[in-house]
Amino acid sequence: ARQFERCEHVSRDVPRIAVMGDSKSRSLSVGLFRRSDAQSRLLFVGGHNDDVEPLPLLSDEPMYASFQPWTKVAIDAIANSADIKVVILTAAARSLFLLDDDASLEALPSSPHQRAVVEGLDKVVKVFGAHGKKVILTIDTPTLPAPEDCIMRKSSSALLNQIFRPRTHTCTISYDTQLRLSKNYRDAVAEVQRRNPTIFTVFDTLPILCDVAARTCSSINDGQLYYAYTDHISAVAAEKVAERLVPFAKEFGGLGFAR
Repeated sequence: ARQFERCEHVSRDVPRIAVMGDSKSRSLSVGLFRRSDAQSRLLFVGGHNDDVEPLPLLSDEPMYASFQPWTKVAIDAIANSADIKVVILTAAARSLFLLDDDASLEALPSSPHQRAVVEGLDKVVKVFGAHGKKVILTIDTPTLPAPEDCIMRKSSSALLNQIFRPRTHTCTISYDTQLRLSKNYRDAVAEVQRRNPTIFTVFDTLPILCDVAARTCSSINDGQLYYAYTDHISAVAAEKVAERLVPFAKEFGGLGFAR
């Protein structure tokens, strides 16, 4: 039988925060589980398992049809849990906008799906809001090539280096380019926030994963690999995001200590 990649929670406390989304939510959940406390235990529903993926959009548009059964199951499970107070939605911008390339957002500015993303996400937020939940969407992480294409590799053999050209730099994207390419995505999220100002907010990951002062986003920071596979963040990066996201979620949902 088909099922979600992960549906889990820490059993020692009642979960107060639900995390839902595609495979990027699975990557982020690693850090969130590590950083949660008694007031912020997690329920995670999501990940990617063949075509089983709860993309956080409710839509009648045919291009999103394959996601809808799983999205609805996940939403129903979370919405009907009286213990859950905050829902964190995480999904790749490329998935929301149905892009084929997992290493670049170059096609996003020309995507015709912005309106569908706005309406689909707005419906999800309103369902959770009607059940008394607060909703946070994490802004998608910088989209970079796969980590194995970003790590410098050089053999001691000149012959091997001639055959397999060593990479001499890590993969980066300028902060401003990331903002430019993701503008339609960020505008869509901002519109949903405008419609739902009291129950929906945004958590931006770029100030954590990028060097804003240097206007650069890189796959390696402080000697640590920030990406695990394709454009999915590593456990190290997930924990850095969670260090700020967990207290942010607790404050937004009234779950305990302020930041």
